[in-house]
Amino acid sequence: MLLYCNKSFWRVALEHKGSIVYRWPNIIAGLVISAITLGLEYTRLLDVTWAPDLPHHFGMHALGVIVAFAVVFRTNLGWQRYWEAITQLHFMYSKFADAYTQFVAFAQVTLNVLKAKGGEGAPQKIDKVRRALDEMDKNFSLLSAMAADRLSHGDTMRMERRASMASWTQQIILRRELRHGPDITGARKLPKLRERELGVEQSLAYGWEGEYLVTTCPTPREIELLTVSSDRVSTVMFWILRDMAALANDMCIPPPIQSRM
Repeated sequence: MLLYCNKSFWRVALEHKGSIVYRWPNIIAGLVISAITLGLEYTRLLDVTWAPDLPHHFGMHALGVIVAFAVVFRTNLGWQRYWEAITQLHFMYSKFADAYTQFVAFAQVTLNVLKAKGGEGAPQKIDKVRRALDEMDKNFSLLSAMAADRLSHGDTMRMERRASMASWTQQIILRRELRHGPDITGARKLPKLRERELGVEQSLAYGWEGEYLVTTCPTPREIELLTVSSDRVSTVMFWILRDMAALANDMCIPPPIQSRM
């Protein structure tokens, strides 16, 4: 699939790779039709008796109606895709909130039960659950940051940035080249992560190199893994699932209920 910036009109119009305009059969057909049109127009200028005469401009009206319908349908399709993306974004964050809320609730119930029962090994289990809570808090904030960074560096945004800084040949590329080729725009660079402080809110101003507030900054090993990862969101999701699985046997919640997380 070819990727390009829609705002670069001349770059798209003059691109021959993947275009049907610059194929020889189409060029020859276009030249033949143009020559026929010029010949017929020339016969009208010479007042030749057999010259074609169009007494009404119905053809242009019909063409205008077709173009108007095409523009309206295309605009409507664009709006539908936009609102579908917004809906899926809300759905994604609602699932994040559901999973985090359920884990915290299950962990708190487990802590209360362990404190009430006590017994041998209870302090170790309590410490394990608390560490898992802290780790989950960190990873969910990191998951949100990685998801927001990925959404703000999508294919469309990267191609718009390429149009302003890349060479002529690098402004129209295949999707696999964007995934595995050189990172000209710096989209695959790990964003800045800053530990959240009391009274400091996440900035909503858009910038290519974003900065995100997280509960706790990742460890050097985790930063190294995120830097080389091609799918950081899935990497953080794996860490979350790993922590849930590691704590499954110590939870006081039955396994079928835990699976809802």
